[in-house]
Amino acid sequence: MLQLSYYMAVLSFNHNMKSMQCFRVLSHKAPRS
Repeated sequence: MLQLSYYMAVLSFNHNMKSMQCFRVLSHKAPRS
């Protein structure tokens, strides 16, 4: 059961990292007004 919680924590961490990268790319591509 401990392995499952660890696996879920790693998944959520990877998801957070990916969403942060997407947010940075979008903010960089957005036109600066």
